[in-house]
Amino acid sequence: MKMNTTFLLMAEFETSQIPLSAIAERYLKMSP
Repeated sequence: MKMNTTFLLMAEFETSQIPLSAIAERYLKMSP
């Protein structure tokens, strides 16, 4: 994962601990 992507996700979720289930459906088109 690129550094810019990491920082954008941290800004969106307001934490550095982002569970895969939180981004799976929105960004990966997978249901958790």
